[in-house]
Amino acid sequence: MAKQNSQTATSKTAPSSAVVCPFMSFEEVLAMTGYKNRPTLYAQIANGFPAPVALGPLRSNGRASKVAWVRAEVEQWIADVIAAPRHLDRKSQVQSA
Repeated sequence: MAKQNSQTATSKTAPSSAVVCPFMSFEEVLAMTGYKNRPTLYAQIANGFPAPVALGPLRSNGRASKVAWVRAEVEQWIADVIAAPRHLDRKSQVQSA
């Protein structure tokens, strides 16, 4: 008799009703955006990238001890970047005219 797998055929993914944390860590933001390091990410804030929010108490230097990004803001920024005109699109339009 063939040995039967003790696991039943269940989904390995989280149920659709799973609660997603509204905040993202620095590492999650880097993974989602493709930026490589902290200075690059913080430099993009001046160019319209969402700023983090302070989650912990302020240190003596006035900076937050813990920050996180609002997931909805980062996802909206990504959607806006995708929807924005692309340089290649404009270049091809100029050449075809």
